[in-house]
Amino acid sequence: MDAIHTFAREGELDNLLKCIESGVSVHLQDSEGRTPMHWAIDRGHLKIAEALLSRNADVNAKDNEGQTLLHYAVMCEREDIAKFLVKQNAEKDTKDNDGNSPVDLCDSDWPWLQHAGKAE
Repeated sequence: MDAIHTFAREGELDNLLKCIESGVSVHLQDSEGRTPMHWAIDRGHLKIAEALLSRNADVNAKDNEGQTLLHYAVMCEREDIAKFLVKQNAEKDTKDNDGNSPVDLCDSDWPWLQHAGKAE
């Protein structure tokens, strides 16, 4: 795991920004295909996610399992981050390698996501 992933995972905004300013890509993937955004969302760091997106991170980045950032937000029950991602135009119907979309995986009662992802 590269330093940028560790800083995103641990919520270390200042160190993360220094990494980016030194030329480290916000798109850098670890061995599982996770970007710094995946780690920030997994650990619930909204401020890190905002900082990464403001520096052109891909809101629809996928890991090696085909899971997007919104998949992670739903699976980790990070409703505030999920709402943020949807407002940033994250795709709600992208299927992972198992054929599941974030809407399919959402066990929580989030009407704003459930209705947004299903055709009326």
